[in-house]
Amino acid sequence: MPAYPTSGITPGYGAYQPNPGFEVPLYANVRGPRTDDGVPLSGWWWRVLATLLDYVVLSLLGVVYGNFLPDYSTGLNRWLQDYLEVASSGSGNFPSFTDPQYGLTGSLLIYALVSLLLAVIYATLMLTFKGATIGMLACQLRVVPTGRGRAQAGLPFGKAVLRCAAYQVLGYIPLLGIINWLFPLWDKKRQTLHDKIAGTQVVRLA
Repeated sequence: MPAYPTSGITPGYGAYQPNPGFEVPLYANVRGPRTDDGVPLSGWWWRVLATLLDYVVLSLLGVVYGNFLPDYSTGLNRWLQDYLEVASSGSGNFPSFTDPQYGLTGSLLIYALVSLLLAVIYATLMLTFKGATIGMLACQLRVVPTGRGRAQAGLPFGKAVLRCAAYQVLGYIPLLGIINWLFPLWDKKRQTLHDKIAGTQVVRLA
């Protein structure tokens, strides 16, 4: 009677169990490029969706702090009313929001600076403590150091600041901001330019 191997057999069940030390590879059914330690990189559309969700979050915050700028909210409402009146009349002579009568120029500058500062603080803190922004968490994405997809902690503070600052600076440079966002479509590591500057990659955990 032939002898059958008994290692890996659980007594009483007869089911095969992997030998000690054997691990099923993570994300075995996921195709596409990965980090050096085997975690799948995020697709471009998932990153776009996460950014749009973050934009919604920041826009809601903008509505809140915009109310603390009286000249901004009052002037914006006056300009919007005049704009709608012209649109309904069909004259086509639309008012400019830079017209001194609305007093928006200074308020818009302050609003823009506050928005920029808030965006950097928001992204930096989220990446430092969670490794992802709210939009990324909703899409099950994480930002990790290049090649270290299994890293559990958030980004080091300095790396998070550098990534956020590079993203903002590139965004204000004509054409380069667009190239930055499209870069993962042809980059082997699916990195944006601000990822390359900061030494990060974006992975998807599902």
